[in-house]
Amino acid sequence: MLDGVSARVNNKVTRFGAFLDSVLDRYSDAFLFLSIAWYLASKGEHNGVFLSLGTLVGAFLISYARARAEGLGEECKTGIMERPERIILLIFALLTGWLVPILWIMFVLTHVTVIQRVYHVWKVMKVKI
Repeated sequence: MLDGVSARVNNKVTRFGAFLDSVLDRYSDAFLFLSIAWYLASKGEHNGVFLSLGTLVGAFLISYARARAEGLGEECKTGIMERPERIILLIFALLTGWLVPILWIMFVLTHVTVIQRVYHVWKVMKVKI
């Protein structure tokens, strides 16, 4: 989250850097949620495994929806559960021990965000027809 800010502050922004940043963000999302799923599986918490993997799918779809919209020439930064919000909630979950309840919230809100983005792009493109 901070590497893009750092690049902008130091005037070292490149298109490839932005691309690489996005790819590495997806790897870090995968690492986090797969690690949580593995941990919960070792504890026999199968609902938590499902929630972690389902949240990962939602996180990937949030990113994909934005990238696809931008590929079609539309800006798409709408939604309530972007990457910073996911990281903050994960930190809160780990500090409080409320991992599974927070995963429920993240699971729902990541998919709500995907729906928000789909609706946003549909609305914007409908107006341009």
